[in-house]
Amino acid sequence: MSNERNILFVRDPQNSDKIIAMACLKRNQEEQKICTLYVCNQYRRLGIGTRIVEESIIWLGNQKPVITFADYKLDMFQSIIRNFHWELTEVVKNKYNNHSVELYFNGRLQKK
Repeated sequence: MSNERNILFVRDPQNSDKIIAMACLKRNQEEQKICTLYVCNQYRRLGIGTRIVEESIIWLGNQKPVITFADYKLDMFQSIIRNFHWELTEVVKNKYNNHSVELYFNGRLQKK
């Protein structure tokens, strides 16, 4: 079993069967990355995203892990970008579709 990947979950305190936030993480020699970061709509702006990012940073061992998301989601991530002083390092057109650009923070596209 590999220690390269991890998934962090946050459960609803009223219903432990309900997952309200999650982060999928990747950690290896080349990259420490938050692959997915999600908080359910009704739980946003409560500090849950900040807390799961803090836990992600601990597991990844990197204060500025790579994270990417589409440009149309920028407003959703602004407070986290500010709080953690993330830096926009690359903009990639046509990465996943022709309707948006992918924003890379704290790293660059891994070319293989």
